[in-house]
Amino acid sequence: MKERVLIVDDEAPVRELLAGVLSLAGYQVDQAGSADEGLAKIGQRPYNLLLTDLRLPGMSGLQFLAATHRLDPACGRLIITGYGPPAPWPPWSWGPMDSS
Repeated sequence: MKERVLIVDDEAPVRELLAGVLSLAGYQVDQAGSADEGLAKIGQRPYNLLLTDLRLPGMSGLQFLAATHRLDPACGRLIITGYGPPAPWPPWSWGPMDSS
């Protein structure tokens, strides 16, 4: 079975480019244009990896990843962005992810 990847980005060209590359590499790829749409997809099926933009409308990529952690703690997560890192950086300075 192919590994499943969910790409969550509000910019369709970015989603489509990433989806095309990952599909060519043999992954089964789903796309979501918002955090809410991504959460709905995660509620329908498991994913091996979530790729999300840092800046999403309605909720940040970090908030999205925290919400997905409660749904599927074993899933891998990766944040992508066209912007610089938020302060403070590095991410481990934020402390453990709250899974409550």
